[in-house]
Amino acid sequence: MALGLGLILAGWVGGAEAAPSSPLASSRRVSYKSFRAELKASMSPAEWDAFRKEPLELHSMRERWQGEDKPGFVKDDRSRRPIDYLHSERERTPFVLTIAVDGRAHNEGVPFDTQGELVNAVAGPDHRFYADTSSVKPTKLNLKHSSFLAGQPAVLAIETEFKRGVARRFTNRSGHYRMKRREFAKGLLHLEAKGLDMSELEIEFDPKSE
Repeated sequence: MALGLGLILAGWVGGAEAAPSSPLASSRRVSYKSFRAELKASMSPAEWDAFRKEPLELHSMRERWQGEDKPGFVKDDRSRRPIDYLHSERERTPFVLTIAVDGRAHNEGVPFDTQGELVNAVAGPDHRFYADTSSVKPTKLNLKHSSFLAGQPAVLAIETEFKRGVARRFTNRSGHYRMKRREFAKGLLHLEAKGLDMSELEIEFDPKSE
């Protein structure tokens, strides 16, 4: 089963707006299973059903990164190496993740393994999921969250760790898209519905996220 624009691996009330008892309020690492149970318990049956059916929202890239793909890009008063953008489907295809019938994520037919690292992963409006595969397929490209959609809006922008195709750790850290906690949780439920095995997954919120 294809995971849409790579993996479909995407605000809801979070950060300062979340109640202390809300599972969205904590930034500690927890199992997805326990987080899901706590989140469900915090809602009425009708709210939970509605939440699970909500479409993923588009997140625009933050304005401070505009022009990052051009020579001479300056951020925080420092010249930066240009970020490589993948504009065509041909350029993006090597980074697509798909979900196999056993719930494992595959890249080009091989179970995806990030070698113990967290790597950037993004899904666009068509819900295809892309991930930085340079941990197993070295590249000279300078890839960031914005690379896979060439700076266009994303429904999911996260960090992921996979081991032999099994999802091990996800975070909502992304300086380019700054994904809100509520949208991250919706994205997780969406991936689960797409068939991704979440049984070993641990999740963690970026303390800077809302």
